[in-house]
Amino acid sequence: MICNLYSIKHLSLNPLVRLSSKVAQRVSLHRFCIGFPQLKRLVGAYKHVRSLGFMFCRLSIPSVPDFSKALINCQIQELNLGGSGDSSLSDWDSNFDQFKNLVQGLASSPDLKLNAE
Repeated sequence: MICNLYSIKHLSLNPLVRLSSKVAQRVSLHRFCIGFPQLKRLVGAYKHVRSLGFMFCRLSIPSVPDFSKALINCQIQELNLGGSGDSSLSDWDSNFDQFKNLVQGLASSPDLKLNAE
């Protein structure tokens, strides 16, 4: 289904982080392989937007992340992970613990109140 994912490990996050101050409402990254350190940095950089998306991304979250500092004064109301749990990507059917780790990490932030629709 998805053949060419771009690994953020091999790309500099600096341009994406610098651009974060210019984004007011919504940002969505598509088709990236994102490890936990990169995910934490991106979520922290875009905590001021209303909607944050990681669409058709391969997310690697082997343990519960601590987003407590990254999400202080968080304004995110919608987190879109569409397609990221597919079997060709993060495969949350077989790796449900990784999805659970992400949800537990996000739930630990008192400022993050996602719309659970």
